[in-house]
Amino acid sequence: TSALPRAPEFMNDPKKYPPTDPYANVTEKDVYAWLANYKLPGTPGRYYAYSNVGFGLLGDVLAKHKGTTFDGLVGIYLRDRLGMKDTA
Repeated sequence: TSALPRAPEFMNDPKKYPPTDPYANVTEKDVYAWLANYKLPGTPGRYYAYSNVGFGLLGDVLAKHKGTTFDGLVGIYLRDRLGMKDTA
């Protein structure tokens, strides 16, 4: 319900963001620069639409809040507690 799109518009370049792995070349800097200038198309909370941007942003904010990386966050709260040694 964030009103953020599924993916940032800059990812429409298939040479830099190939359909087989579009997020491989996305950097935190790219996303935050895009977000700084993004205009929401509607009011957050009004409707549901899936957003990879929203989930990615949530993961990044939670990791920063805990003083770790997203992988570190997954390790602390999932992988280590559940014995999921091959999860990354």
